[in-house]
Amino acid sequence: MEKVILEFQDEYRFLSNFYPSIIIVGDLRFGTVEHYYQSAKTNDQDWFLKIAWAKSPGQAKKLGRQAPVREDWIQVRDKFMLQGLRYKFQQNDKLMKKLLDTKNALLVEGNRWGDIYWGFDLREGIGQNRLGQMLMFIRHQYQKEKKK
Repeated sequence: MEKVILEFQDEYRFLSNFYPSIIIVGDLRFGTVEHYYQSAKTNDQDWFLKIAWAKSPGQAKKLGRQAPVREDWIQVRDKFMLQGLRYKFQQNDKLMKKLLDTKNALLVEGNRWGDIYWGFDLREGIGQNRLGQMLMFIRHQYQKEKKK
């Protein structure tokens, strides 16, 4: 049976979007994937920078909920999440190694706060686990690359 990583805690905390991992995009520096993702929600430059430069990923998430949301957000949010995750692992060799070290484990962003799109609600037993799926997709791509 394949291993299941049910929550992004403790030794697997690095899989969380709140994990400190500097992402550089052009001239901008984001402290975490959460900063990158939340700032992408808006086309308002002031809000974008306020979110990008938030003191913590929790603050970035809070600001992302307050910012005016771009009209096409639902259509493009997965694209931004996947790109943010790619940046995180492409720009940090240690995190890339840790991701590859999960081998073929099932990655589940188990949570108790009701996120059933990006994660899997452990109380209710439901969720799409899109974040876990994207992490496994990226891991698979890098595993294939490494074999070349």
